[in-house]
Amino acid sequence: MSAFIKILQIKNKLAQLHARDHQASEMIERGQRLKAEVAIKIEAAEAELASAVAAPVEGNVDPTGWLPNELMILILLHLVYSFDDCRSVCKRWHRLCRDRQMKVVMDLSRWRGYVNGTVSPRTMTGHTNCVYALAVGKQGKVYSGSGDRTVKVWCGSTGDLLQTLIGHEDWVRALATGHDEKVYSGADDRTIKVWSGDDGALVRTLTGHTDSVLSLAVNKVHAYSGSSDLTIRVWMCSNGECVHTLRGHTSWVRALALDNRGKLLYSGSSDRTIRVWTTPEHTHIRTLSGHTSLVSSMAVRRDGTLLSGSWDKTIKVWSGTDGNLLRTLREHSGTVWSMAIAPDGTLLSGGSDGMRVWYPQQGWSSDDLVHSGTQVRALAVGMGGRVYSTSSDKVLFWS
Repeated sequence: MSAFIKILQIKNKLAQLHARDHQASEMIERGQRLKAEVAIKIEAAEAELASAVAAPVEGNVDPTGWLPNELMILILLHLVYSFDDCRSVCKRWHRLCRDRQMKVVMDLSRWRGYVNGTVSPRTMTGHTNCVYALAVGKQGKVYSGSGDRTVKVWCGSTGDLLQTLIGHEDWVRALATGHDEKVYSGADDRTIKVWSGDDGALVRTLTGHTDSVLSLAVNKVHAYSGSSDLTIRVWMCSNGECVHTLRGHTSWVRALALDNRGKLLYSGSSDRTIRVWTTPEHTHIRTLSGHTSLVSSMAVRRDGTLLSGSWDKTIKVWSGTDGNLLRTLREHSGTVWSMAIAPDGTLLSGGSDGMRVWYPQQGWSSDDLVHSGTQVRALAVGMGGRVYSTSSDKVLFWS
């Protein structure tokens, strides 16, 4: 066999292999698309199930009336969804779900395995730099923003990576989701990008800040962005127009939070203060002082109580009515970077020393979560009370 014929045969074989590789790539891509579609359908079905669980039974008749309370409590403790979803089923369930001892047992039972280390969270990998921000959409999708300049989209129930959003030119520092399912991302490139929650398409880019965008919050009408340019900008969700610029902080605006009634905006800063603004008029009404280092995170409970985390290693609890300091939580041994509140009222906090779970029903006692890692810069709570946290370049999923 001549060398020429042998070369032709090798080239033909190589062409066939390339064709098979292309076919395999197409099959993998189709499989990934199908998996993503199925994951979204699973989220929708779970939401439908949650709605069915929460729906009142006709005539408010107890469907488990023949069961003794002791057995019914054990059943409720193993429900996937929070007790809040079960209260409207009937009067007996409402009474059981409001029982103080029941709530205490529920808090402890959910986190016991994570506290003693027998259960580990699921790890979601894909980022190539530290993850600074997390947000959860109504469809159950989880969004993570990273120093690798990307926003990744994950399936909230399986942890599968669905999509990577590319567009920022610097580290992504903040994320928030709107009521219309749009996703907002803020970055060191001084911009806020608005993405479609359906297909991830870039809707618009908001410009105006003169330094990094560090924090975001969104209600039905406005999006709020805090920056290291010391300002908070107020944007119309409908068209991206900047309608206000709030000034008053003397250092970086690192955290933003809206109260559950949508009437107050809280801004936390490196100047160690929290400023309180009315959201309809966007006027400053009070300043909360007490932290001895920068305010890095905030969260608001259903009753309007504000919680603030700081690099002074504490979490402070403030009255949402008059701003009075109610309590200071001191269990963290490092800086507090992030907080989130579960549907049952449990507080999750993360920092340089890892992650803690706090039980307000037990006088704000707390436990350390063994496998949370360090550098917990962001926390988020999703459908069914699922909790997501960051650890360096990873996202952890606490089911």
